[in-house]
Amino acid sequence: MISILIPIYNFDCSPLINRLSKICSQVNVKTEIIAFEDGSTNIFKDNISALENCGGRYLSSKSNIGRSKARNILAEAASNRYLIFLDCDSDIITGENFINNYINIINAAQKEGYENDFLICGGTLYKNFRNVENKFVLHCKAGYCNEQNTYTLEDSHFGLLKPVECIEKKYKNINEDTFKEKNSINKYSKRHLLSNNFLISKATFNKIKFDERLEKYGHEDTLFGLELRKKGVYIFYINNPVVHLGLKDYDKYISDVKASIENLKFISDNIIDKDDRKDFKLLKVYDLISSLKLKHLITIIYNRLGDSIINNLKTRNPNLYLLNLYKLGYLCSLNSNSK
Repeated sequence: MISILIPIYNFDCSPLINRLSKICSQVNVKTEIIAFEDGSTNIFKDNISALENCGGRYLSSKSNIGRSKARNILAEAASNRYLIFLDCDSDIITGENFINNYINIINAAQKEGYENDFLICGGTLYKNFRNVENKFVLHCKAGYCNEQNTYTLEDSHFGLLKPVECIEKKYKNINEDTFKEKNSINKYSKRHLLSNNFLISKATFNKIKFDERLEKYGHEDTLFGLELRKKGVYIFYINNPVVHLGLKDYDKYISDVKASIENLKFISDNIIDKDDRKDFKLLKVYDLISSLKLKHLITIIYNRLGDSIINNLKTRNPNLYLLNLYKLGYLCSLNSNSK
């Protein structure tokens, strides 16, 4: 019934595979675990051993083909009706209920008439950024504030994402009654899709897939979410989160931020039309400041203050408003240089 798909890049996810294997042995449905090594420069043998021990499959590419193509390859290899995509740097905190929570919502959604055309997003949690090493604070704080808080009381079936200890107590099991109670406010949500932990039917995935033109890091999940909505696929947000373990130091995080904005420019120039731009927050802001004829000013601020902003982002208390200004300034500078 369910294939669990894990793209891997330079990470030891054997603890995740072992935990999933134990959970799979406790559920009453057919499951499989497939991992795809996406051109890693550091291959962990424990990943391969863990998959062999649980009867999973290990696929690999000698070169890094990117997150979009890697996920599409995993989906094609899957033999079951439903797919759970998990990032390799995830940790499961809901125990044996992790898969059952998804199964319960599948059953409830089908009873409500949704058939296969829905996606269930389980959510993500971050450690408290005040308790991590200095060089990881920026990634942890940005994730904590931007991704963990993607869900609000109004658009999550089961309320605001709580600290780990609260989730384990309050959300041990997700059932059909809570789905029926909350689904009317949750369907067709336009919240940002987080692709590190979600379930979708293989049939629905094959109608859309991740856009393989995106070879760099960033915004492939936003584009995927946009295409889901265009196809009329409902997105349900539930409290079945994983913890994001793979924190990047500030240099790597800032580098990935710039790569994601380069990807966003590529999407803007080559893939989406004018009406789709509102689904991308940064493009929406960029269009606003362009209409106000402030783009040149933002570019000047970026060029003059960019280094100072980075210095702030590397501190113990990075200002996320400055991070957003840096993103906007970099996008403005890219568009100015391309003319």
